[in-house]
Amino acid sequence: RSSGFLSIIGSSLIIWDVSKNAQNRHSLMHQLLVGVSVGDIIGAICYCLSTLPIPQYDPDYGISLGIYGAKGNEKTCTAQGFFVQLGYMSVFFNLALSTYYLMVVKYGMRESQIKRYRYFFLLPPVVIGISLAFAGIPFYDDIMIICHVPPYVPGLRWFERAQNILPSSWGPVLLLSILPLGIAI
Repeated sequence: RSSGFLSIIGSSLIIWDVSKNAQNRHSLMHQLLVGVSVGDIIGAICYCLSTLPIPQYDPDYGISLGIYGAKGNEKTCTAQGFFVQLGYMSVFFNLALSTYYLMVVKYGMRESQIKRYRYFFLLPPVVIGISLAFAGIPFYDDIMIICHVPPYVPGLRWFERAQNILPSSWGPVLLLSILPLGIAI
């Protein structure tokens, strides 16, 4: 929780620093930094909530799940999963920022030359981030520390899934988590 809080402070300071200067607000590099920071704030808020949105009781059996700090229900868990996934938008903004640096450093392009590609830098991270967040809605469930996309095994509850994870059940996890991070690297 404390690392999420520090991340929120750091990202907020970046946004504040960019927004106080009109020249920075119009710079593509600074707009990409704001995008990274916004995504980071969204994700960090979810990590600060930690186990709070996780259902306290199993929805099918009504028994306590025994997860420390769990006070939520299925809807709060889905909401946290959605915003955790939306926070991955910062990964795509980071990829766009890396591409920006490649064009400036390696190819010697100036800001004025890159500005004509502004929408190719700013729209894809937002569209992909929002699309993946909505695509994960049917899959969000608790993974013991937060709500996100657990490996899906039909008919198994979380305590059974931990013991019976099948490699073929990693499709949603691969699509919504591992693939975006791998692309960014």
